[in-house]
Amino acid sequence: MKKIILIITLITISCSNEDEIINSEWIFIACEGNYGSSNGSIYMVNQFGEMDSIPNLGDVVQSLEVHNDKLFVLVNNSHKLHVFNINSEGLLLPGIEIDLNNSSPREMFVDNDRAYFTNWNSKDVKYLDLEVYKEMAIKELSKIKDQAFKKWKLVDCLIIHRYGKLYVNEKIVLVVCFSEHRNNSFDACKFIMDYLKKDAPFWKKEFYTKGSDWLENTN
Repeated sequence: MKKIILIITLITISCSNEDEIINSEWIFIACEGNYGSSNGSIYMVNQFGEMDSIPNLGDVVQSLEVHNDKLFVLVNNSHKLHVFNINSEGLLLPGIEIDLNNSSPREMFVDNDRAYFTNWNSKDVKYLDLEVYKEMAIKELSKIKDQAFKKWKLVDCLIIHRYGKLYVNEKIVLVVCFSEHRNNSFDACKFIMDYLKKDAPFWKKEFYTKGSDWLENTN
């Protein structure tokens, strides 16, 4: 009989929704749930063994990360990122929900106040290959440079456009315009940059983790 009373007491403590849990130190545990059921959840335990939970966060809770006073939660098959503020009582609800555009996020870390995560579905650009017909490009860039000189009365102008294999975050274009009045320089630079993005004879191909695509020139 004593064993039965003890079990009931434990269940009453752990499942009560009315108990106030106040503590500043928490351990967060991800429960991914059943695939396709959207019942992934988070459990929180403090150093006294008191427990709380947030149910039904989505389909497959994949990764957790604590950064400063925030908890980041990736939900893989729901393609979402949840962000919660952490306070002395646990998590401040309802939190923020961010749609990750069907990317199937997986693993995550936070560095310098930025969240990075791997994904399964989205196109992860590895590098860009810029193809060019040099003679044509030099001729066309000279034309656009001459137009800028005449229209804005430039003193000098420099255009550098790289080509070949370029990795993410590498610099591609440099445009410098000199004039007696700064607004002329600004307008001439914008004119040349717009041309380079839309009409210059460069052909761009993105290479991903899986496959590649040719890109259209746009503004």
